[in-house]
Amino acid sequence: MKLQKYKAPFYISSITWKEVTGKVALDHSPLMEDVLNAHLNLSDYGSGLVSLAVTFLAVQPGNALHKEEMTYRLRKKEAYIQTKLPYERVAQDEKSQTLHLMASIYLDAVKDMSKLNIPDFNLSQFAEDLELLFEEQGWLVVSC
Repeated sequence: MKLQKYKAPFYISSITWKEVTGKVALDHSPLMEDVLNAHLNLSDYGSGLVSLAVTFLAVQPGNALHKEEMTYRLRKKEAYIQTKLPYERVAQDEKSQTLHLMASIYLDAVKDMSKLNIPDFNLSQFAEDLELLFEEQGWLVVSC
């Protein structure tokens, strides 16, 4: 089976437990993906990364099947991140709070990409611009 190429530089998906699918997969993943693709161009930060795919994991505690991971494929210049959302919090939060959580975790995951040592890519500037975009969208909220 041949995998489909990503339709745009930013791709967001999710693996969720049925109780939280609406909050993560149906409402917020497409919205975040559309905003990222409309406002940011990976080529503005160098030629080392042409595609960034992030999968949010919102699965019950104890699920050993789905783990966090981060990889970079040099030949294809693609990064893939699989990151966990705290299931209990997602289950209890309102939808808007889930979006704020997703944005915060996405930003943290991008900053953590420094481990990947992506050549010819200004990760610090990308992370700074991403944070500014999320702030402009109202997605990064300081908790009191």
